[in-house]
Amino acid sequence: MSKGNRKKKRRRQQAAARAAAQKKHVQAAAKPSEPEQGLAENSSSTLERDIEPVEQSVKSQESEAKAEASSKDAPVEPVEEQAVDETDPESRQENMVQSEEKDCGWDRFPFGEEDEDESAENRDGEENFVQNLWQGGDDDDELTGAGTYGDDLENELPGKASWPRVAGIAALVTAIVWAVIIGAWMLFSGNGGVGVKSVSFENSELSVMVGQNETVVAVFESDKDQNIEALEKAIAKLDVEWSSTDASVVSVEEAEWESPGERAATLTAKKEGVAEITVSAGDFSDVITVTVVPSDRLEGINAEPMTLPVSDTWQNIPYTLVPEQAKADGLTFSIADSSVAEVDSAAGKIRGLTPGETNLTIQAGEINETVKVTVQRTPHSISAENIALWVSETSTIEVTTDINNPECGTNYTFTSEDENIAVVSKNGVVTGVSDGFTEILVTNELGQKCTVEVEVLDYPLHRTDSTSDITITKEWVGGDTGANCYAAHIVFSDYTRFGTANGNGGYGLGAETTLSAHERLGNILTVSGDGATAASDYPVAREGSLRNQGPLHSDGVYSRTNGILNSTVSFDLDGYFLSDLVDRGDVSDTFQYKPAFLVNGALVPTGDSTRTQRTFIGSNGTPGDIWIVVAEGGMVDGVSAGLTPDECASFLASKGCLFGMQLNEGGTAAMVYRNWTLTANGAGQAHENFVYFR
Repeated sequence: MSKGNRKKKRRRQQAAARAAAQKKHVQAAAKPSEPEQGLAENSSSTLERDIEPVEQSVKSQESEAKAEASSKDAPVEPVEEQAVDETDPESRQENMVQSEEKDCGWDRFPFGEEDEDESAENRDGEENFVQNLWQGGDDDDELTGAGTYGDDLENELPGKASWPRVAGIAALVTAIVWAVIIGAWMLFSGNGGVGVKSVSFENSELSVMVGQNETVVAVFESDKDQNIEALEKAIAKLDVEWSSTDASVVSVEEAEWESPGERAATLTAKKEGVAEITVSAGDFSDVITVTVVPSDRLEGINAEPMTLPVSDTWQNIPYTLVPEQAKADGLTFSIADSSVAEVDSAAGKIRGLTPGETNLTIQAGEINETVKVTVQRTPHSISAENIALWVSETSTIEVTTDINNPECGTNYTFTSEDENIAVVSKNGVVTGVSDGFTEILVTNELGQKCTVEVEVLDYPLHRTDSTSDITITKEWVGGDTGANCYAAHIVFSDYTRFGTANGNGGYGLGAETTLSAHERLGNILTVSGDGATAASDYPVAREGSLRNQGPLHSDGVYSRTNGILNSTVSFDLDGYFLSDLVDRGDVSDTFQYKPAFLVNGALVPTGDSTRTQRTFIGSNGTPGDIWIVVAEGGMVDGVSAGLTPDECASFLASKGCLFGMQLNEGGTAAMVYRNWTLTANGAGQAHENFVYFR
């Protein structure tokens, strides 16, 4: 018998067994026990309805089994009828198990091996078997068990041998699912497989120049042996972020980076300063400190026009790089006209050859600067004025040459002979240290030299001789917005030593500086004088020379005969002409300026509140006893300095003067003592007349 026929026979036996079991249950149900007789009678109609279809099903199965047996010449075993006793709990349980067996369809899907080459006929037989099983079974099929339920239920269930296999497959599938879940969790949590352990920069500090970009790399480390692919997957699950503590100094932006296990960012240095850059990835982070320094990238070249002497001496070409710390590799120097000047490009030096003009070009790559170069004859000498200054005061040395070329030979060095008396800066600014004399040596780039005498004065400055006594003090007058005043108190008996002078030695001949007039006349003290100029209509007497006829004004009059310095008011000279006094020989000099702000010890308000430089003069009424004062101007803490006329009058009154008037105001007001200019301003400005003591 073939395998297919054996299987069909087995299935017919199983169906017949089931039919017999059903019949047995039906018969048992028709004969209830005595305790339940009443219940059976009351429910007889219900049982009959239930039993009838079952009996019909059993008979149908018997008929089909017989018919099939006849056609196959196989013996047919009759199906034993079994009544179902619904009143017996054990019978009802058996009936339920059998019903569940049908509902579950175990027999329709039996477990077990089948031949791979099973024919279509056999598959058709299986389909018929399934249909018969659903309808009650075939008496040719056999049941694998003993034919009864209860204790032998295990043997009666179909596919007994396949239950362990089902349980094993289910356990295997469950294990695989849990392994996948646990493995994924361990992979991405970092607690198993390959995950992220840390992230760090290669360095903790970085220096970047302004305007430059720099790439920083963050390296990720796995928590297991390195597995780049798994590590990349773990990094991809993290939110990698970059930040800067000060984006105005250094900005940060994520950059493209192809190296596995790493991430990168681009830093842009914007200005000098310090910022911290942080990379964050989940619970991991690291910080790098970035210091932005000035750029050394060359942005420009600055140079000024040059004036050179004709000389065999090389000198450095002056220029500056932008920025100063820039690198200028390949810097070159070239001259347009090599007959005028010559350059040493490698050394960065130049020298003048012949008088003339040309252009010098300084170049580094695409950046260049062109300046004008003028070559002139070398001066034969240099000179500078002597200086007198007070302790802690400053004065600047002014150097001149013997040709009319102030730009020629202007690179000077200054050296003090005694720095305990005075010190000098590289720009020629002299500062008084203590009372005494010293010299400043001045040298130009050509090696030419001159010497400046410096006298440092301590307060007060006092000078006496046989016929005079001079004391000069420096005092602050006018409160917070006042000015420094240089006050010379002169007492003299030789009245010819005190007088006035015209600019350039004569009335109307033009102006000259206070310093020039002082040196020309050989004076001890000279100040800018009154305002009786060649253009004024004031009557003026200068050393016996009369100019401009007219009546006298309320101005001061000085007489050489008795040294009187007073106001015309006290002389009661109304209606008098200056010529009258000159002809009498009483007056040889006049002070023709205004106002007279102190008369007989009384202040005369002027109504002028302007603060400016002023020269003013006063007397206590004693012949040969006068005060000559110069108030400096300028600015003090942003406030205009100088004195008002009323402040000048008050200062003279504080010195015991009964008479006082203004001689000069403005930028020309100055005082020169011996060979030194005491005031900071005015000594170099031209004026028409002067007051002096010599």
